[in-house]
Amino acid sequence: MVAPIHWTFCALLESETASPSDAVTVVPLARILSHVWQPVRLERIFSFPKKSKPPPVHLEQVEFHGEFFYSVSDGNHRCEAAKMRGNKTISAIIESATVVRPENWRVTARGLRNIKTGKYLVRSIEIRAAA
Repeated sequence: MVAPIHWTFCALLESETASPSDAVTVVPLARILSHVWQPVRLERIFSFPKKSKPPPVHLEQVEFHGEFFYSVSDGNHRCEAAKMRGNKTISAIIESATVVRPENWRVTARGLRNIKTGKYLVRSIEIRAAA
């Protein structure tokens, strides 16, 4: 039985600061929380010629204490492939940008944690067994 892992982005956002945009920007891969959940997709990405340019990934941006973190809404495997190739940045479309009030959150090994509810914002993982 396969247990796919899905990144979730809790609905605890406190202050919307930007609306979706189609503008492509460059984002540091070290700030993107991505995960390979289908190895076949990763293998397919590596089979493309290195000269071909993949489409930009789609990200949700969270600002915490002036630092930016990103959750992937489309392009997890492209992000992971770029990290494995040693790339430092990736082309992306920022779908939303949110500022989090620092007094309500703490940085932990798992991500941003709300001190009142105990829930995670950026790196919350939901695991479900496939039927």
